[in-house]
Amino acid sequence: MSNRLTRILTAIAAMPPVIAGIIWLNDIMFFLVLLLLILGGTWEFYRFLTADGKPLLAFPVMTGAVLIPAGFFLGGTSGALFGLYIASAMVFVIKLFGKAPLDDTYEHLSVSMIAIMYYPFFMSFFIPLREIDFHWLFYLCAIIWFSDSFAYFIGVMFGKRKMYELISPKKSMEGLAGGFIGGITGAFLYAHFFMEISLVHVLISSVLLTGAGVVGDLVESMFKRKSGIKDSGTVFPGHGGILDRTDSIAFAAPVLYFYVMLAV
Repeated sequence: MSNRLTRILTAIAAMPPVIAGIIWLNDIMFFLVLLLLILGGTWEFYRFLTADGKPLLAFPVMTGAVLIPAGFFLGGTSGALFGLYIASAMVFVIKLFGKAPLDDTYEHLSVSMIAIMYYPFFMSFFIPLREIDFHWLFYLCAIIWFSDSFAYFIGVMFGKRKMYELISPKKSMEGLAGGFIGGITGAFLYAHFFMEISLVHVLISSVLLTGAGVVGDLVESMFKRKSGIKDSGTVFPGHGGILDRTDSIAFAAPVLYFYVMLAV
């Protein structure tokens, strides 16, 4: 079974608890559930970065995985930036005063910063999106889920031309086109029934979010190929880990937040 099909099946199975959680969980419980998700995804990403045996500054990375979403929850964007600053500063301080500050200095610093930014920061945008209106989270999920589904089925039926064989050899240009069709379709359907948003905004945002989702999927594929790890984890038996299931939506969440804040 292909990775994309397993993601579709996982998404279908996850729909009831996701819908219930977004709508009915109070703010604290939603934050705690999201925090556990972020911690798990960050740990999986840590495994990617240390697969070659080189150590990483784990403490500031995992600290960032707590402080950034906590900052969003307690203080909005300013709180998140403060959490990001604290975690980033810890990277430099721990390296500077550690046992070997001149060993693999640039690699330790840069990789640790990537680990802080990639998953904790991106996924934390779920918090302000829900605070604006929980419908934006469903809108985001609809776009990503429809995009994945259309990309898979159109790719299987019509895929011939490779999209990016070096990173993800099974993906095709036809599947990519199908993904954009699916993302736009999901956006129009959800917006039509549940939101008051102009067709222009639906079209622009769905294209941006679908594109961000594709990039997020490819980025995780790049890390997996580099590390030699097939699946990010085993949280979902037979379907991989947290990163495998949320790579696209994590990349798309900040795009939607800034689009809503700046354009809608």
